[in-house]
Amino acid sequence: RNLYGLCKNRPTFPSEVLSGGLRAVCGPGSRPDLRSVGRAGLSGAFDRRRTVLREKFLSLRFERNRRSGMSESLKITGASPALSDPFARKGFPAWGDWLVLMLILLFSALAGAAVARWCGCAMPETAEGRTLYPETWGRTVFVMYCAQMGLALLLTLLYRRLRRGPHVVARFSVRGWNPLLLLWGVVAMLACGVVLDPLMQLVDFDFLPMPDPGRGGWALMTSVVAAPLFEELLCRGVVLESLRVRSGIMAAWIGSSLFFGAMHLHPVQSLNAFVLGLLFGFFCLQTRSLWPSLLLHAFNNALALLMIWAEFPGANFDGRPMAELTLRELIGSGRLYVAIYAAALLVVAVSGVEMVRRMRRLRAQERKNAAEAAINPAPDTLNSGK
Repeated sequence: RNLYGLCKNRPTFPSEVLSGGLRAVCGPGSRPDLRSVGRAGLSGAFDRRRTVLREKFLSLRFERNRRSGMSESLKITGASPALSDPFARKGFPAWGDWLVLMLILLFSALAGAAVARWCGCAMPETAEGRTLYPETWGRTVFVMYCAQMGLALLLTLLYRRLRRGPHVVARFSVRGWNPLLLLWGVVAMLACGVVLDPLMQLVDFDFLPMPDPGRGGWALMTSVVAAPLFEELLCRGVVLESLRVRSGIMAAWIGSSLFFGAMHLHPVQSLNAFVLGLLFGFFCLQTRSLWPSLLLHAFNNALALLMIWAEFPGANFDGRPMAELTLRELIGSGRLYVAIYAAALLVVAVSGVEMVRRMRRLRAQERKNAAEAAINPAPDTLNSGK
């Protein structure tokens, strides 16, 4: 190989080059042997050919495993195939798939209402009727929501399969759990609600009323059990994992949060859902599990439900529920409100900086794992006969 590297561009073989190349092959002080030179040349050719075949084999393995999720080597190292597999960027979800997902949600909402009517649930035509029969309306909302989100999740999985997207649905693990991390999530979630509170003054709730979940145990089941389960499986499960395979961890974090906000439709709920989606997605990616985001989502919905049910004692706000009241209307605009808002703003700023810092660290680790997996694939990836 050294002889070839020294003489490949020379028309002749001078004695000094030939002797230097032979000494490099055979070793200093030894007698040149043409058979050793031939064996070394054949060995180098076989090494180069084996390297080319290995690269072709790995590319075929990446293409084959792209259709069923991550490749075996990237599964072991925890890296994203989008960083090592160029074919992963052509899969689900592309730009047109987002429109299809929104159409699936719209169709599922209509189908959920049809299923509720078919089951014989009461469907009050006016808001007054829902107020007169809150428990009955709560059962109707539960049936409609479960039918709607169950059908949306099923159609999304079928559509992703048709688009040859990854097969990962969600990750449920207890590794990486930290009670202090969840406590930080609760504090940051409450602080986000306080910071976004002034924006509620810009919404006309007479024109865009907040959705009424009803009363009783059915409403509690809808808000605390069904809604976190279906929405987390769809947003932090299917959408986030698909985006992570296709575009990387940062695109998965932001894209799943945008989709989570868009599916709520109401302006106040959409903005609040986008901010909370960033928080839920961060905990899902940080812990590699859906459990923390499920618990935080359930806690947030339970708190919102209590605000809808509660009545502010000794005050008259024209019959408006607490969910439509701002913090300034509840406690006034004095020093207490300014102190609470300043503290919440500080918590949100510090939490945002910390989340971005940790997400960058996760992205750097993901790229490092992808590079290591591409250079040194897992042994079972090379030795398996699949």
